[in-house]
Amino acid sequence: EASADRARAELDAAKATETAKSRNERMHAAALAALEASHAEQLADIESRFAADAGEVEDKAARATLKVDEDEAELRARTSRTADDHEEHINRSLQHKLWMAESVYEAAVPALRKALAEAVAGLERHQQRITATEGRAEATARSFRQALPPADAPPAGTGHPSRIDAHLADMDRALAELAACRKARLFRGPILAVPFLIATAAGAATGALALPWGLGAPIAASIGAGTGALLTVAATCALYLAARREVGDPAVARGARRGHPPRRRRRHHLGAPPARHGGRAVPGAGPHPRGGRMDGPHDVRPLVRAVLSDGRLRGPPPPGRRRRRGGVEGGACRAAARLASRAQVVSRVRSAMSGVTFQQVTKRFGDVVAVDQLTLDVLDGEFMVLLGPSGCGKSTALRMIAGLEEVSDGLLTIGDRVVNHVPPQDRDIAMVFQSYALYPHMTVARNIESPLVANKRARVDADERERRVKEAAATLGLEEYLGRKPGELSGGQRQRVALARAIVRRPEVFLMDEPLSNLDAKLRTQTRLELVELHRRLGTTFVYVTHDQVEAMTMADRIAVIADGRLQQVGAPQAVYERPANLFVAGFIGSPPMNTLRGVVSPGTPAAVTTPSGTVRVADRGTAADDTEVVAGIRPEDLSVVPPGGEGVVGRVENVELLGHERHLVVSCDGHVLVVRQDNGEPTPAVGETVTLAARPEHVHLFDPAGSGRLN
Repeated sequence: EASADRARAELDAAKATETAKSRNERMHAAALAALEASHAEQLADIESRFAADAGEVEDKAARATLKVDEDEAELRARTSRTADDHEEHINRSLQHKLWMAESVYEAAVPALRKALAEAVAGLERHQQRITATEGRAEATARSFRQALPPADAPPAGTGHPSRIDAHLADMDRALAELAACRKARLFRGPILAVPFLIATAAGAATGALALPWGLGAPIAASIGAGTGALLTVAATCALYLAARREVGDPAVARGARRGHPPRRRRRHHLGAPPARHGGRAVPGAGPHPRGGRMDGPHDVRPLVRAVLSDGRLRGPPPPGRRRRRGGVEGGACRAAARLASRAQVVSRVRSAMSGVTFQQVTKRFGDVVAVDQLTLDVLDGEFMVLLGPSGCGKSTALRMIAGLEEVSDGLLTIGDRVVNHVPPQDRDIAMVFQSYALYPHMTVARNIESPLVANKRARVDADERERRVKEAAATLGLEEYLGRKPGELSGGQRQRVALARAIVRRPEVFLMDEPLSNLDAKLRTQTRLELVELHRRLGTTFVYVTHDQVEAMTMADRIAVIADGRLQQVGAPQAVYERPANLFVAGFIGSPPMNTLRGVVSPGTPAAVTTPSGTVRVADRGTAADDTEVVAGIRPEDLSVVPPGGEGVVGRVENVELLGHERHLVVSCDGHVLVVRQDNGEPTPAVGETVTLAARPEHVHLFDPAGSGRLN
């Protein structure tokens, strides 16, 4: 039994061991299955993430490829636009130069015709003098012949020829010279006009042939004019030498035999030296009344030299310069010089005009258009104010005048000169900056004279610099501050130093970029008066940039209102204030600005604008039709408070602003805020009170709500 018990126990233990073993195997199988499932899930997750990453990489690669294609296309387009713009700029420049050449030609042709006409008239007068001299010579010869003794009479004295015979021989020589002069009529205007016209045609043909070579219209015109001038001078010299050779001038004959030009005779007219007897010149055989210089229409060199110059007809040389005279210069030369002098005076008067003209001027910074198609004329001696909010393009326009910014498109002229590509130092302008830009280590005197020292073109001697500095300091009241440095001056004094530095150069145009913005209110008012007085003294063109409408209204001869790079309105300050061209000008000019109300034009007479707050009577509806929506503009001084129940717009008083000399009522009318300007003597409504406002019909402005243009 004990053995059986032990056997049973061993059997039970074996069974338990077997059961535990089977249980462990099952657990191991379950753990292995769980591990395989986990590995499968992780592998699936890794594969899915890899697929997602691969898709994302492919998307990024596709986007990068698309971006590269877009950048390449944009670069091609930009390069094409740049080439097109450059080609367009070259075409415009060539067209402008061609226009200038045509203008010079049109100005030169009447002068040439007039010179030829005067030369022909001078030749006729010269012929009349020759005829008169011939008549006097023949009369003298007749008188001498009548005084001759009979042919069979013996000679008086010692048998030598009588003095009368000598006089008679002199008269015969004089008559021979006059006959030679009559034969030498090759200098007549009609005959000389033939080689001149031939030379001009040849020069024009040469200029036309030069065009296909790409030389441009100005070079072609210069080549044509030069060729015409050379051919004309050559033809004139040939005619002159032929005439003198026909007369029989010994100098011409000797020069022709030796092969070099003849030596010029200073005192003698055509032909041999004057016959003299007894120390007295024989009538008709003396020198030319004008010193031996031909008075004919043959010499066109002054006008040719003028046409070949910078496009302006030039007159006589300055007083300190000797005029070069040739053997063929005479009355025609002087007539041409007089005509050229008149043309030069006109040209100088025009060039002295220091106005500034914008012709469709555009300025781009990349894709941003700062100034868009600006067309503006600043008259000579005018105080023009460019007015507008910050970022409107007014300072950019000023910097383009100064040459600090290049013009992207259009033409910019100062006086009669296009300055698109003229460097700043050659534009003859002076600029006053907002920050004064004074040299802190220099005295006031040295700051003022710095433009006269730094700019080689404007450099003057020491005495002239000192005189100009003292004159500018006296003009602006800076005599006692000449020895100080900018750090020892107040803001207003520094501003005056900057102005003195500008006026000492005596430029054509003054440019001022908000010079008063750094000053306090009192000093700003004082400096405004000084600037106006300075403009009256100098009489020079001022271009002033500001965003302060008070400065514009008090200083300007005319105001140019600019917004978003576009010119909105140009006119006198009062005209702009009384008749604004659009809603922007109406809201920008005036302090407080113009009140605006939206409404509908009611039919009937007189016209009225019906708004949600009431009715506004209008004296002139202009082009506004019945039942159309408009914007009514009313200045604060044109609104008044009327008794309750009257015709007008009804609103609630939000605030009362007391300004001492007047007060402003701020009234809310159906979402619109209106400002009413009142005198102190009128009754003051209480804040929160309901009032009725009426407008003067003749001062109501109507604007188009869509285009914002003026309607009446």
